[in-house]
Amino acid sequence: DKHFSTSQGFLTKWAIRFGISIRKFMTVIGELRSQILSVFFDAVVVLAAFMIAIPFKFDHFEPIVMSNGLVPVVYILFWIVVGALFQLYSRYILSYTRAILSSLTGFFLAVAFTYFFKQYAFSRLVIILATAIITLFIPGWRVLVHYFMSRGFLRPIKEKHNILFTRKTLIIGSDGEGIRIANHILKRFDTGLDIVGFVDSHPRQDYLPVPFLGSLTDLQGIVNTHSIRELIFSNTAFSNKEILNIMDTTKAMRLTYRMVPRHQDILLGKASIEEIGEYSFVNIEYTLFNRLHGITKRIFDTFIATTLLILFSPIILLRSLGSLPKKVEFWGQDNSRFYGRIFNSKNGFLHNLPLLWSIVTGKMSLVGSSLISTDEKDPELICMPGLTGLERLRNVKFTEQDRRLLDHYYVQNQSLSFDIEIIVKTVFT
Repeated sequence: DKHFSTSQGFLTKWAIRFGISIRKFMTVIGELRSQILSVFFDAVVVLAAFMIAIPFKFDHFEPIVMSNGLVPVVYILFWIVVGALFQLYSRYILSYTRAILSSLTGFFLAVAFTYFFKQYAFSRLVIILATAIITLFIPGWRVLVHYFMSRGFLRPIKEKHNILFTRKTLIIGSDGEGIRIANHILKRFDTGLDIVGFVDSHPRQDYLPVPFLGSLTDLQGIVNTHSIRELIFSNTAFSNKEILNIMDTTKAMRLTYRMVPRHQDILLGKASIEEIGEYSFVNIEYTLFNRLHGITKRIFDTFIATTLLILFSPIILLRSLGSLPKKVEFWGQDNSRFYGRIFNSKNGFLHNLPLLWSIVTGKMSLVGSSLISTDEKDPELICMPGLTGLERLRNVKFTEQDRRLLDHYYVQNQSLSFDIEIIVKTVFT
């Protein structure tokens, strides 16, 4: 009887522990559901792509049989790793632009891989055909998910927060609204935010729930000292223009910007809404300053500008025989200056044709801020000037402040597809 009682206690404890472990496992699976599904769908696409492509060159799936199944498995793992490097399974699960870049990058790396590892190599036709299918369907299912979410059939993916990993945050503005935001976040443990302190032109209240760390003039030093990752603005303490100026001074620090939107307020740019209790935070991101976007934009600019220079080099040479392009000094990014050359022509295309060389050398971009000569006041551009841009899409006269707002909108929304849209619209405008 004593032995039976002991056994019963052991089994009960084991069952409870097993139940707790299962519960933890299911909780983790639930939290990572979106990531797991995205990896699964991408893996299915890669597998299906090779299963479709292989019969075009081989009978009876010879590469799979001869490698004992390693051929599809190796390439599935290969494309998943590339996708992970593009953050397709973490921060940018539904980014179809990154999915396209990931698929194309995977192609070039797959070619290099098969060159060095002959045991996994087979027809280039298979690789090219499989890549075409992958490039179509890995971004394709993400576009489809966006469509269903826009129609309300699927719930939007929300960012998960935990207590262990938090992001150090400053409240910009120590007025009543800033204090209410701080108190609200301090009482919650599901925000992923760690409020470090306030920064303002001066302390506006006698009592603050967290320390006043300094003035706005010391903001960059405070951010570095306290390893700050996010700034939350009190919109009653600062105007939109002042908030934009603060974002300008810290744009190189790769921070996340948030604010509680005023009723009927105009958003500053690309933003997403995140609910934290009764507060709706607008998350503002400078997309252009993301390293991946910067690299892809530079590659795109160089490729297109070089191609156009080669194609139109006879026109440039013939035009130069009549009169050499005129050398003009323009304003660049962050108060810099650079020299570019233009033809003295009323035809806009011919007038700007020599500026393609400035794009190749990295002084300009195909799409960017307005191109302004140094004869005018420094516009304090926050991104490279471009042959075209948002201002060119409207046949109206923009003020300096209007241009500044357009530049902010562009750097917060920039992507390869957005640049292509602007170029196409410019050509047909």
